[in-house]
Amino acid sequence: PFESIMRGIVDVNPYYQYSLPNSIVFGAGFRYTHYAINEFRVPEPLDGVMHSIGGFIKIGYEKFYTTRFAMDFSVKVGFNENLVVTDLNKKKRGGAYRFDSGFLEPMVGFILSATEHSSYRLTIGYTFQGFAFSPFQLGTDMNGGWKPEELSRSSQFITFGLGYTYYFGGNKN
Repeated sequence: PFESIMRGIVDVNPYYQYSLPNSIVFGAGFRYTHYAINEFRVPEPLDGVMHSIGGFIKIGYEKFYTTRFAMDFSVKVGFNENLVVTDLNKKKRGGAYRFDSGFLEPMVGFILSATEHSSYRLTIGYTFQGFAFSPFQLGTDMNGGWKPEELSRSSQFITFGLGYTYYFGGNKN
């Protein structure tokens, strides 16, 4: 249901990262994800969005293979506050449906240095969210025709992103 109903619009993850001499990296940051509801895939007419706001820690391996190219293999582990804001939730609950969840996101990044102090990266991540999505969270009592086993699956999504890095002490190549 999550894949069918929700459409990811924005996923922003600003963070600070520290690199050890052995290329192991540690970081911490914030995450904001905005989803639109596909109004043609819900069991009854509704309008709304979902916001996920939270924080994470990151551990990984970042290695410069040349002075210009590096790769980052890492995993983020975090916690989100999720708000499902729909017209049905406003009528039924008096406001947004709120719930907490954890997440785990393995990712890979392809890094191209621009100067001694900056680089650009292309990232690919796959997020496992710590909740099972159901139409109930949208404010409807209809299950949309999904089977119970479909409604109990963990919600997941893939991201493709662009990033910018500023190295306070110079790059690590």
